[in-house]
Amino acid sequence: MADLFQETVILSLGSNLGDSKINILKAISLLKEKGFSVSDISSFYKTSPVGKTDQPDFINCAIIGSTLLLPHELLAVCKEIETILGRDQKSPHWSARIIDIDIIFFGCRKIKSPDLTVPHPMFAGRLFVLMPVAEIAPDFALPDGVRFADFWDSIRASEIFSNQIIEII
Repeated sequence: MADLFQETVILSLGSNLGDSKINILKAISLLKEKGFSVSDISSFYKTSPVGKTDQPDFINCAIIGSTLLLPHELLAVCKEIETILGRDQKSPHWSARIIDIDIIFFGCRKIKSPDLTVPHPMFAGRLFVLMPVAEIAPDFALPDGVRFADFWDSIRASEIFSNQIIEII
């Protein structure tokens, strides 16, 4: 029998419809029920929308934990939880949503498939991902071996963040 291996995983959660904090906490609870062991949860952050900006601000956080699930199994769990909580999976890209759960990192793996790319392809341009992850996982090793805190320090003054508003709540 093969040894089971728990992968360290970082997820980003966000909501801008309904009671966003409650939506996120429900999603975290469901993740725990479905095999995701949560080690830490970041603070909640109020953030301006990115992409489609004519919608309410988001509440975002990041969680770090471990799972025996394979990457695509975890993706299926995330999509299932989004649906359970009322997200329309066919809604337009970047629209307002009850819950959004993104896999940011899955251990040190690099994955590129039609339905899953890890590390998340846009994580480095989003304060609502970077700041919560920096809070809970500064020593997390990116797939290239760089510590997350060192990566964050190298880009935090970038102009790409100039129109993103974020505040801890």
